[in-house]
Amino acid sequence: SGIAQARRERENALQAVQEVANRLYSIVESLSEGILITDPDDTILFVNRRMAEMTGYSVAEMVGRVAYELLLPPSQW
Repeated sequence: SGIAQARRERENALQAVQEVANRLYSIVESLSEGILITDPDDTILFVNRRMAEMTGYSVAEMVGRVAYELLLPPSQW
């Protein structure tokens, strides 16, 4: 039926998007550069392992925090 076909097509599309996302994540994690992504309020949304290593924090310690609080001394906040 048309509904079943539409559902299969949607599932296939979602699977393809997930595969691309997984590949991109693998690439970002393998970089020697640190990657940090924030929202407009400077809250950290994503950080790769290299950035965490560079700052001395773990990924879990960084995500959800305000970037400048981790990367700048308090005198520069």
